[in-house]
Amino acid sequence: MQKQVAEIINNNHQDDRALIRELQSLHKEFGNAIYREALLNLVGKDFDNEIARHYWDEALAHREKILITDRIDSSLRPALLDYLHYVVGELDDPRIVEARDLADIRKSSALDVLTGLYNRTYFKAFLEKHCNQRISLDDPSCAVLLLDLDHFKQYNDRCGHPAGDKVLKQITKILLHCIRKGDVAARYGGEEFALLLTNVTRDQAYSIAERIRKVVDKASFQGQHLLDRGNLTISIGLSYMNTKQDSPDSLIEMANEELCRAKLFRNVVSPHQSENRKAARMNKNSIVEIALMDEPAFVPAMSRDVSPFGISLDCDRKVEMGTAIRLRFRHPFWPSNRQVVASVRHIDEHPGSGLFRLGLKFNPEQALSQAESFLLHTA
Repeated sequence: MQKQVAEIINNNHQDDRALIRELQSLHKEFGNAIYREALLNLVGKDFDNEIARHYWDEALAHREKILITDRIDSSLRPALLDYLHYVVGELDDPRIVEARDLADIRKSSALDVLTGLYNRTYFKAFLEKHCNQRISLDDPSCAVLLLDLDHFKQYNDRCGHPAGDKVLKQITKILLHCIRKGDVAARYGGEEFALLLTNVTRDQAYSIAERIRKVVDKASFQGQHLLDRGNLTISIGLSYMNTKQDSPDSLIEMANEELCRAKLFRNVVSPHQSENRKAARMNKNSIVEIALMDEPAFVPAMSRDVSPFGISLDCDRKVEMGTAIRLRFRHPFWPSNRQVVASVRHIDEHPGSGLFRLGLKFNPEQALSQAESFLLHTA
């Protein structure tokens, strides 16, 4: 019987209809032991006969609910993993099962072919299911991280796409090393990744994000010295499920907004651990004056975005990364007069305009207070 089940699975690894049909036929002769053997082959875990039959039937029904592609003939294994891990908790970590027993699952619609992580569509399905379960258990604690490699297009252009693929695989290893058992990692598209962190506080979620950022910042990537910044880094946007009313779509939208904010400065996590959400979202278009440390005269620039920890602005001069800049806020453009010192963390040129977008980080001792940043926003 064991040999017959193994042959059915091997012969129909891309045709779930045939696999299910042939197992049902074999069930008439051997009973529920067929499904026990099938689950042992497919997910590497042994159940008694009656439980195996129950899990098999439930997983087939579960597959119809979560099916997110028309590739129904190759969706059985992902559905089994999803059901046994997320619904009944029989599998501690589906990634381990995939690596050990289910190499062919990489051909299915659930996983990204290059990295072996879940793909974007499947990640969103997991997130929705997890949020619904958390709400029913009165425990809405989870966080979503969206991560994007900084200047990855420049890296591909200068180092080649094969090197870029190696980087994506290297980032995958870093993510899986930094997250915990039960967290879910996905390749969200291109050089962008997504993480679902379960059963976390906001501070824990930030700590995981910051750990990933630091590991990537210190990692050695082939050819990264060819980048303008000389180092390949990652920016991270974080959203946290505050209430039962937070939907999966809103979590992703908030994380994406924070990722866009992080990309202004590069190599940061947004929002900062000590930065509240109002302070993290301050768009302020007003005149601010800038000068290099050794220049006596200030010149005007236009602010675009302000937080307690930094500012982005447009100006007509190009400066080097890391340059210290004096900033002067003056009344009536701002609530009060103040000078601060910041360093250049990011610079982009607006083609054909002669303008540059600078991302500046305030010196830690001169970071704006929450009250000040609120006044800057509302003035």
